[in-house]
Amino acid sequence: MLTHVRTLEPVMIADLDPLLTALYVELTDRIIPARGFTRRGPGKPPEVTDAELMCIAVAQVLLRFDDERHWLRAAASRVGHLFPRLLHQSEYNARLKDLAPLMEAALRWLADHSPGSAELVRLMDATPVPCGGWAGYGYCPSHSRWYWGSKLLIICTCDGTVTGFGLANPKLYGEREQARQMLTGQPANRPAPGTAVVTDKGLSGEETEAFFASPDLDLTLIRPARKDEKQARPFPNWLRQRVEAIIWTLKNQLGLERHGGRVPAELGARIVQRQPHRGRAAMRVRHPTRRPPRPPHSRAPHPRAPRLQNQPTVRPPARRIPRRRSGWCAASPAITCTTACSSTSSARKTWTP
Repeated sequence: MLTHVRTLEPVMIADLDPLLTALYVELTDRIIPARGFTRRGPGKPPEVTDAELMCIAVAQVLLRFDDERHWLRAAASRVGHLFPRLLHQSEYNARLKDLAPLMEAALRWLADHSPGSAELVRLMDATPVPCGGWAGYGYCPSHSRWYWGSKLLIICTCDGTVTGFGLANPKLYGEREQARQMLTGQPANRPAPGTAVVTDKGLSGEETEAFFASPDLDLTLIRPARKDEKQARPFPNWLRQRVEAIIWTLKNQLGLERHGGRVPAELGARIVQRQPHRGRAAMRVRHPTRRPPRPPHSRAPHPRAPRLQNQPTVRPPARRIPRRRSGWCAASPAITCTTACSSTSSARKTWTP
């Protein structure tokens, strides 16, 4: 009987230590030298480098520590064997805010080197991000509620790799204006020419479709038809649900709504820190392993004696449980016993049946 089955696909081990090690190697050997984020000038170099700080920030999100104080208390026991030098809460917050450009550059570099970025299909959707401080009032039609915060517009592949994102004030910009500014003002967010962009009804309109089909972008917009449109539009609902799954992962598993940012710089750093592609891309750069999966749980049948046909079933005799003797006798109308009492050494009590 076969107990181990080998698969043809490479199997990845979901372990935090190899993931952080692979991300640290990619940062120190490729991303930081290529992007030019090396520290220069006089002064003593920091004890915790930028690569170590980014790995610690990624571990905070993957281990679901939303509060920085709680994370820095538990970081020594969780990742102390990998990064023995840690920071205090104030220094950690300040340096993480200044590390936002490097985290965004690392996210885009890892997105360009992931297999999903080669596909000519992108998913685009917006989601509200509640926050305090720098924000505005906006309306979420999917939940039919008003909120105070910012609106996050995400461009991702079908496997969940985030290739572009942008933040906007929902009171000042709608979803169409936000998509126009994100694709025009930030060329790094633009998909390759000829890409099909799957979105919802929020980007409907002739001007929006003409903007996506312009020679500068050369994108094909795929969206569902509105109720007032007579022309039917084929729309892949099964593909649209993947965007909702990615947003659900951002909010529920990675704590996007529990970021705690208030000012724009801090809010941008917390959102980049919680992008789901970071851990996935760090897992991709590892070498695939061929470890077989765990065999399925199976229990061998209990061996029983063969039973002959038309043979009567012989049951064992029922066990007779003897009755307990009662504490009183039927012949005597009353019984006297002695029990210990807390107030006196002994007390005589009488029960009458």
